Amino acid sequence: MTSASRRSFLWKAFVVSAVGCGFPLARVLAKSDDLARVVLRIANAKGSDETFFSQAGVDDTPYQIRPVRLGQASLSAEALNAGAYDFALQSNISSVFLPAQTPIRLAGFIGFRGEAFKLYVRKGAGIDTPGQIKGKRVAFMRGGPLHLMLLEVLKQEKLTLADIRPVALSAQDSASAFISGDVDVVLAGMYAPSYQIEQSGGELLVGGEHFPGFANNNGYAVAVHRQVLTDPAKKQAVSDYIKRLKETWSWLDQHEDLWAAELGRLFGVPAQFILKHRPRPYQTEILASSDGRSRLDYVARSFLDGGAIPALPDTSRLWDDELESLIPAT
Repeated sequence: MTSASRRSFLWKAFVVSAVGCGFPLARVLAKSDDLARVVLRIANAKGSDETFFSQAGVDDTPYQIRPVRLGQASLSAEALNAGAYDFALQSNISSVFLPAQTPIRLAGFIGFRGEAFKLYVRKGAGIDTPGQIKGKRVAFMRGGPLHLMLLEVLKQEKLTLADIRPVALSAQDSASAFISGDVDVVLAGMYAPSYQIEQSGGELLVGGEHFPGFANNNGYAVAVHRQVLTDPAKKQAVSDYIKRLKETWSWLDQHEDLWAAELGRLFGVPAQFILKHRPRPYQTEILASSDGRSRLDYVARSFLDGGAIPALPDTSRLWDDELESLIPAT
């Protein structure tokens, strides 16, 4: 049975069931028509979890999904702010840099595993402890998790940005600068950059799990453009999409080797390296917005104290109870 045929079959079964439960046929079909017209634009990155909807058996959506391919987290937030797409799992670090009148609304919180983020040093650079990065050229990606990790490293070592020579680059450019010898220290996360750095002889000095302020507060939230919340059919699509994401996470946990093999193929690194740098926690849960609020407040305060932003932003305006109500409990 093709995906389209299966979708048609499932919808007919739903109509029969709904009418049998007493719902008026006209009302049921109206909802069908509404969802069928929905095009849900989602932020998409290479190897992201929705890539596995088909394997997990949840690709039979009654609405259209239109992936919008973006690069680093800060670009994703800027695009959502401009209305370029409807839905994302957005880094809470990039939320700190949103403009005051942003139309982005947030709910929930999903943490990252600190082990997926690393601080590497060059062999022979005389750096044996994090405190010895003082005076060194340090490459990192501004406005993302690695920026927060750098600030937490400095705070733990009683240093500031003024004590190092920071070099803000993209993730790939950071790796390239380290490999070419232009910087002494680099912060990298997850897959290709970390693999390239290790293959070039970079030495792991410390992982993000050793900095509680980073490991406990780095993650992402459910994010939508506020216009989504004015469209009943699109709200229904968002809720359904999140449910399918959660089912896919469960499937991925049970088929981790298949996931790692596919990402290894996409990024050109060994599957075992992918498993070692897995960012999403096992048995992933979407925590309450109250957890997201407190973690975002911590992140904002860290950026302020670290001299990365001039004033503390009002992040309370971002959180939306209606959006949180769309997150399925199971």
